[in-house]
Amino acid sequence: MPEVQGAVAGIDAGTECVKAVIVDQDRTVIGRTVVPLRGYFQDRIQEALNGALDDAQVAAENLAGIGATGYGQKCVPGATLNAAETTCHALGAFHHCDSPMTVI
Repeated sequence: MPEVQGAVAGIDAGTECVKAVIVDQDRTVIGRTVVPLRGYFQDRIQEALNGALDDAQVAAENLAGIGATGYGQKCVPGATLNAAETTCHALGAFHHCDSPMTVI
């Protein structure tokens, strides 16, 4: 993964809920939120991002980037990276185990 200066947001715009995290440059989760999907999709995305930013005490304008995945990833405003869910699962497994593997 490339080095990033500053905090970044990750948003999973799923079919049942929208999850958002804020991660600092040391890759530590400093803010998070989960919002059930109801009403307008874009409103829930913004609600989740705002909740995670509030939890992290980080202003949106200070984010170095926003990554998006999930069913509604194309609805995430300002996304600087879109990733398929399969890619995210693979990266998450690698980060958790810290070594190459085969996942079946």
